[in-house]
Amino acid sequence: MRSQERPSKLRQLKEFYWYSIETQNVKLTLYEKEYEMSYSKTGLLGTAVAALMFGPPAGAEPIHQKPKAQPGGEPILAQPLIALTNANVLDVTSGEISEGQTVLIDSGKIKSISVDQPPEGAEIHDMNGYYIIPGFFDAHYHGSTLDAARYALESGVTTVRSANAYGTLDTNFRDAVAQGYLPGPEMLGTGVYVYRHLGMEALEDPELFEFLNVEVEGEDNLRKVVRVNVENGADWIKTRVGGNTAGGTADPFWLYYSEKEIAAIVDEAAKGGVKVMCHIQGEEAIIVATRAGCATIEHGQYVTEKALQFMKDNDAVWVPTYVSTEGFLLPHDDYNTPTARRVGPWILKNQQTMMRKAHELGVKMITGIDTAYNPDSVSRMAGEINSFIDYAGMTPLEAIQAATIRPAEIFGMDDRTGSVEVGKEADLVVFERNPLEEPMNLHNTMMVVSNGRIAVPFRSPYPGLDGRPDRSY
Repeated sequence: MRSQERPSKLRQLKEFYWYSIETQNVKLTLYEKEYEMSYSKTGLLGTAVAALMFGPPAGAEPIHQKPKAQPGGEPILAQPLIALTNANVLDVTSGEISEGQTVLIDSGKIKSISVDQPPEGAEIHDMNGYYIIPGFFDAHYHGSTLDAARYALESGVTTVRSANAYGTLDTNFRDAVAQGYLPGPEMLGTGVYVYRHLGMEALEDPELFEFLNVEVEGEDNLRKVVRVNVENGADWIKTRVGGNTAGGTADPFWLYYSEKEIAAIVDEAAKGGVKVMCHIQGEEAIIVATRAGCATIEHGQYVTEKALQFMKDNDAVWVPTYVSTEGFLLPHDDYNTPTARRVGPWILKNQQTMMRKAHELGVKMITGIDTAYNPDSVSRMAGEINSFIDYAGMTPLEAIQAATIRPAEIFGMDDRTGSVEVGKEADLVVFERNPLEEPMNLHNTMMVVSNGRIAVPFRSPYPGLDGRPDRSY
């Protein structure tokens, strides 16, 4: 008689958000019961059988167990009175560090930063002399699952701007976070991606049904898609001005839309008080986009000094997403394709050179990761911040500012987040070492607070209840 029955393999697979197995020529991936397959003439059946036989690989989960809905649970996550004691707090505007502070958080906001004793009833967390800095901004976020959101939070990201334009998915995620159903990260939604082939996204609104059969081109059609996005609550508009680098389908130097078409997108967005982010790689596309009024330039892997000068002259912001370019040469990463491996060495060198030139010219740069935060991806915010130090020539403080207060200013959010200040939202990340002296330590988050909710618990040596080690693993 078995004391505990092992659940079926099929049930195990259904309970996981993702699962992947790779052989030499085969990759099978499951995302919430949806299948994406790329396969050679042989091996698919064997891989599928192996998936059912051996189950998901170890290490597939986030650092912390993903929460499950509980019977009779509270639908809204609490924002308790929290005291983070014995902390060193970084003022991200001045670079000064205040030692031995208690950060008191109440109803999601920072109530005080002082050496006072925490009030009675507060939930106390001893920071052990660790360092508190503002939560990071990922200005180019491709996550589309709850797991992706948790991975982002675990890396210290508390605010994201959607870059894949997942229709109502990203704006609904934004609203779920704002209403307290999820701890974060806070989302700036972009709605439907404004490009030629809407595909399934044409089903997001009846006004877009015609684009199931018609390419989105011409000023009138482009204005219509933008208008539908704005009416549906998009915070930003994403469009494409240039081709792809890793995809191998559209030449990266290709001008995807004309300058008049881009100007129409920008103009229609501005009518709704919304700005435009533009996917771009080459020089001419950057020049066209900046003249037409694109607020942020995404990627720019073939950027030139001439293009940087146009960014500077037109007050455009560069989001280089450098760390994702590094992934071109890493196995299992987001963009590791044969095309990416061929061009990767050059565009890495070019971006390194141009990031330094951009900083010298005074071009504004902010951090974006360009990852879906899949379990196999290693592109994270710490890598982007350190690339700003290593290649752009920024100081550690400048690079941290490019991930915190600078994007907050650019996105019009600096009145409520982007720095650790009284009255602002409690979007905080804790690190063991001084990040101004050891910025590589940003790879190792020790705690994350998002919207006043503990998203990643403090990594104490004794994580169990009442000091007892947690043996649930």
